[in-house]
Amino acid sequence: IAARRFSQQFYLSLGVGESLLASWQAARTCLRNHPESEIGDQSEHFILFGQHAADKATLQQLCGEGESAEGLRMLEDAAQFLEVKMPPRPEHFLGRMQSIHEVMHHFSGHQSRRACALWGPEGIGKSALGVEFLHFAAAPGRHFSCCAGRVHIEAMDLVGIANAVNEELESLAVQSQVCLRPGSSDSRSSLCSTALSARSAESSISIYEAPSDLDAMTLLLPLRQRLRRGFQQIERARRRAPTLLVVDDEAGAVAADKDVRKLFGELLEHTCQLHILILSRAPIYHSLGPTKVVNVPLSGLKEPDAAKLFLQRIHRMLDDGDFP
Repeated sequence: IAARRFSQQFYLSLGVGESLLASWQAARTCLRNHPESEIGDQSEHFILFGQHAADKATLQQLCGEGESAEGLRMLEDAAQFLEVKMPPRPEHFLGRMQSIHEVMHHFSGHQSRRACALWGPEGIGKSALGVEFLHFAAAPGRHFSCCAGRVHIEAMDLVGIANAVNEELESLAVQSQVCLRPGSSDSRSSLCSTALSARSAESSISIYEAPSDLDAMTLLLPLRQRLRRGFQQIERARRRAPTLLVVDDEAGAVAADKDVRKLFGELLEHTCQLHILILSRAPIYHSLGPTKVVNVPLSGLKEPDAAKLFLQRIHRMLDDGDFP
């Protein structure tokens, strides 16, 4: 407990611009004033060994940045997070903290991964967990601080999926205060996407049944390039801080369609800090480009949590959806 309290105050002081010596003194004072005398007495155990110019050295200088802060990413303002339009949190969410911890560990642990698939049968709670994870991971100061988005895939439509990712890219750019560079191919991308959607609609067929002479990935090339450039711009603006994209794959497109996997694989291949969480009804054994996907199974609630959820919902008539 003493070490944790000391570290919290020390790095807090160091982060707001205090010198190394002042931060150390502030941390010892904080520990000394702890209401439990046993913890307060341990303040004398934290010793600062001779550090040259400790009374002048700041975090920026220790990071080799001198007087400039160009190499440091400032913490986001909490007001920025409050302005972000995120999906509403699920009603009566409980019993999934272990799953949230497991997914977060895959993304931020020692051997962090960039693509994770949370899978389970329909109605098990994947979408609710995805929204809750989005709120948790994107909170200020967390791993994906103020830069996380969600894409909902409702149909096997490659064009619709690409456009949905593009819409979320624009939303993430607003969150990160990044002005996306317009490209000469943007209008062409929109035109191609519109033409492809119209042709599919006229024939009442899915993207899989499109004529062989119509290559959707080729027609979507300008939009794919825009997506890659956009996520790269956000990454540069955030000084390589991680970004999260939650893909709620209700249609099972990622597991079934190699072109959808290629679309997301390209984004991972051309960025370094983009992370993708896929909510799927089946495990995803194929890689997203060069990135392997780690599968995390989601089981039903434990009996005590299920009972609590049942009691919380007795104020309304229960339906079949409450008993997956």
